[in-house]
Amino acid sequence: MKWLAVLASMLISSAWASPADELQARLGAIETLTASFTQLARDAGGRQIQSVPGTMALQRPNFLFWETRDPIPQQIVSDGDSLWVFDLDLEQVTREPAASLMDTPAGLLLNLDAQALGERFEVSGGGDRYTLIPREDTIYQMIVLEFDGHAPRLLGVVDSTGQQTRINLREVALNAEVPPARFQFELADGVDLIDAR
Repeated sequence: MKWLAVLASMLISSAWASPADELQARLGAIETLTASFTQLARDAGGRQIQSVPGTMALQRPNFLFWETRDPIPQQIVSDGDSLWVFDLDLEQVTREPAASLMDTPAGLLLNLDAQALGERFEVSGGGDRYTLIPREDTIYQMIVLEFDGHAPRLLGVVDSTGQQTRINLREVALNAEVPPARFQFELADGVDLIDAR
């Protein structure tokens, strides 16, 4: 009989969970994530202006590897202390505090707890799709997260100009060990550094 009371309690609490609580529970279960992706950008009129393939890895709390290939080859690496943005075509690296990662959609997957989600965004939806509307003016009008079971499959963003970006994730692996070297950045000879720390 005791198990029946526990089950009833779980069902009642999940029935009353807010979308922010549900989303945080889903994101909170992710310690690491690796995936391939395609990043699609459309202008405010809905015309596709860019399609970029890439790979990513992230690990809580502040570790990120993000690499895109042609036509825009770029690496973004957060080692937990610094965020490195390497534009390969320009042979230029910008170094910022890792905290600036929180201004990116990837920061959502890494660090937002339920309280921060509720404070920063109006969260709606549930199940496999959540919509986040910022409560204050930001560079984003809306963020959409979609899941396939436990794994994120889509991260969509509408920015302040109306441009839409869809990041479609494939080959997603959750909570597998990621080599620490993946989150280290080494500045190559001949590459310009802009240090914004």
